[in-house]
Amino acid sequence: MKTITEILIRLSLMGLTLMPVIGCNSSSNGNSTTSGDLTAVDSETKDSSTVKLTYPVVDTGQSACYDDDGAKITCPGTGEAFAGQDAQYVGLQPSYTDNGDGTVTDNVTGLVWQQIPANSGLNYQEAEAYCESLELGGYDDWRIPTTKELFSISNVSKGWPYLDTTYFNLAGSSVSKDEQYWTQYYVGTTVEGGSEAAFGVNHGTGHIKAYPATVSGPMGNYVRAVRGNSSYGVNDFEKNGDGTVTDHATGLMWQQANSKTVMDWKDALAYAENLTEGGYSDWRLPTVKELQSIVDYTHSPSTGDAANLGPAIDTDFFDITALASGTTDYDPDYGYFWTSTSAYFGEDSPEYYYAWYVAFGSAVGQDGADFHGAGAVRFDTKYEGGALGEGGERYYNYVRCVRDVESGVSKNSSDDNGLAYEPFINSIVFDFAYGDTETGERLIDSQYASTAYYNMDETGSDPGNMFGVNFADGRIKGYGLNLAGADKTFFVIYVRDNKATNYGVNNFRDNGDGTITDLSTGLMWMQDDSGYGMEWQDALAYCEDLEYASHTDWRLPNAKELQSIVDYTRMPDATDNTTPSTPGAAIDTNFFNITPFTNYNGDEDWGFFWSASTHKSSNGNGGWGAYIAFGRALGYMGDGWVDIHGAGCERSDPKYDDGTDYSEGHGPQGDAVYVYNYVRPVCYDETVTNPTYVVVDTNQNTYWDNTSEISAPAQGETFYGQDAQYNGIQASYTDNGNGTVTDNNTGLMWQKSPDTNGDGDILSNDKYSYDEAMVNASACTTGGYTDWRLPTIKELYSLMQFSGEDVSSESLGDTEAGMDMPIDDGSDGEEPAGTIVDTSSDMAAPELDFNAGVDYLSGLGVTMTAADLEAVFGSPPPPLAEELAQALNITIQQAETLMNDYLGLPDLDLGMSSM
Repeated sequence: MKTITEILIRLSLMGLTLMPVIGCNSSSNGNSTTSGDLTAVDSETKDSSTVKLTYPVVDTGQSACYDDDGAKITCPGTGEAFAGQDAQYVGLQPSYTDNGDGTVTDNVTGLVWQQIPANSGLNYQEAEAYCESLELGGYDDWRIPTTKELFSISNVSKGWPYLDTTYFNLAGSSVSKDEQYWTQYYVGTTVEGGSEAAFGVNHGTGHIKAYPATVSGPMGNYVRAVRGNSSYGVNDFEKNGDGTVTDHATGLMWQQANSKTVMDWKDALAYAENLTEGGYSDWRLPTVKELQSIVDYTHSPSTGDAANLGPAIDTDFFDITALASGTTDYDPDYGYFWTSTSAYFGEDSPEYYYAWYVAFGSAVGQDGADFHGAGAVRFDTKYEGGALGEGGERYYNYVRCVRDVESGVSKNSSDDNGLAYEPFINSIVFDFAYGDTETGERLIDSQYASTAYYNMDETGSDPGNMFGVNFADGRIKGYGLNLAGADKTFFVIYVRDNKATNYGVNNFRDNGDGTITDLSTGLMWMQDDSGYGMEWQDALAYCEDLEYASHTDWRLPNAKELQSIVDYTRMPDATDNTTPSTPGAAIDTNFFNITPFTNYNGDEDWGFFWSASTHKSSNGNGGWGAYIAFGRALGYMGDGWVDIHGAGCERSDPKYDDGTDYSEGHGPQGDAVYVYNYVRPVCYDETVTNPTYVVVDTNQNTYWDNTSEISAPAQGETFYGQDAQYNGIQASYTDNGNGTVTDNNTGLMWQKSPDTNGDGDILSNDKYSYDEAMVNASACTTGGYTDWRLPTIKELYSLMQFSGEDVSSESLGDTEAGMDMPIDDGSDGEEPAGTIVDTSSDMAAPELDFNAGVDYLSGLGVTMTAADLEAVFGSPPPPLAEELAQALNITIQQAETLMNDYLGLPDLDLGMSSM
């Protein structure tokens, strides 16, 4: 099963190669394009002609999976029943801008909407006239939307209403089943409207139906005006000659033929997941918005006009099976087609017994006459014998499968090295190149500069170090600003604030129950960490099994979430005259507790913390998990351990201890390998709305065990809870056509290219030293702006995506996923020089002294053996203090004393007694 599709830009622009780049000093003018509307060239079929994706299909927002009895279930794995439904494929995420003038811009489609609709019942002609006479937001070119335009803002994340009311007002004072909005005339004839019917989208119930067009007053419909992008909703089909049809407007590929036989919803999902057609095996059942995108609203079986007679699909490109004669009042007529999107009947019946379908023939009532029009979107009961719904249920419907158009070019089309690796930045939106090997650089030398300067290098002297992001290996590291007596240089893309304020600035709140909410991100964190280190798969399980502070949805954070709580003003070796100047772990200890340990130099230190993200190597290995160092990021530099990359860096560790001391290879930097890393669980605080520090999803869509790619684990299975199973806020960019790119989530505006000299190539001579990067920002005029600056480390890391492939092994020789191993220099006489240092023992889970625990309990009048206590205590993660207290019939304080002082766990408040 294809677990999740390529996110956002890659989804829309597969097969497209970017046009030439422009440099820092350019202020060229161009048309603004959304993330699904980027100027590009198709290297295979479009040659040198310019194409635009004019019809990006916005994701439905459905994020949960359901069975056919309406129950919410854990999303199924490959081959399991109900696999392949809407929530398992993430498309272009909705992104809106409230313009503050009564209008809302859809950043994905480019359409501009009236925020507050006309709230009186209008007939269709009145609605048309209202839109055409509307003056709003300084514009007078408003119009009534098409059905496809209005359905683009439908949101199925919850329903009732099927609309994001953060940005769009409803017409009524509260949501109801009569929240219909006019779109376009229907070419057919309906029972209620006769030949005067028009479609509308019901944002209360989610339907598309045809309504009587001449009715106004209480039985009339509302209208929401639109302007811009008049080509939205227009398809651009091409037959591929292999039984498939590509829509170049949407970036979707379709079966040319349908299933020919009908089936219930469960079988429809399985049919799509198991289909092999046109040489492809990654077909899926389309979402309701994807399937509606191929409706042809100029045709209907119920029309009296021969030119418009037929199914609501373009039969020049698609085959469609006719219904048996007599099925409806029309001959021929055509069927309903299942989607992967579940539905429920109404606010009083919230079970998802139903799934949405699209009627490509007449949408009949129980008597066989066209009631709602060909092209209607309604729902059907998922299986015969299930709950009754709207009436006229068929239970068995047709299927037309879809897949995402594959890229026909190298995944890194701007790479002059000719290597098809995928970097850790969206190389369709941003221009990218690896290191300039022609001048002696390595592929891995694609480090980008930030403002995060610190002078705690191994010598303690200037010029110091800078935290940078390497989009070739997917890491944050502290880089020395001097290399072999010369200034080290970096790629630079400048940023400007646009509409963002204080991006990357935390706003922590102590909830008083052992949890901390970041009001800036909307994430809730455990105040304490795990107290001991563990392997990666145990870290996943620790979080998935955790019940704490009345929350059961804890999980291991992805790398970008974990990095969001790093405090770059703190560092273990900081002193008053250094930058940073606050000594300690790189986390705000006014809010968080963090477990200390003794490092290899015998110093008090703070550990590495696992994330749920995997570092995929260019050789396909996924055996290394990303972590954030909240203490010293040690490396062995020939004569001892030093903080080589700084507290706050993001690197990776082997996911498990294979018993070989990882002697398969090492790199030159000698990075410390711990394996047993700490854990700080996270979940969402649903009380936080409109976060100012939007942590954009990592775009990691593949699943991994300790070494290899696997199918999506089910809940309760080993390796469940990793990055790909939790979809965050998806990346959304707008290419402004002038050398700048706007991040629609963060509000930041970026330079598109690090081609600083504007010659069209991205080479070593485009790089700046740190001082040059700081100074040259003031002279940059890209896009006509003069307020460019070097980004902070958190701003720069917001562009990171973990769909990338780490090219360290291509650059550093025989390394495992590019990680550098600690090497013994042989000076202690115990091991020969070059021996890999076993660094795992200091952070492993502690050996618990159950005998001491038994002695303590005996003093409390509780008699048991050490084996009994071990059985009560269970395996890691440790129980909460109140759980142990209840099991042993002692107080919570006594349980904490037992755990901390006698069993040998770190001195942490493991219970809820702080409430």
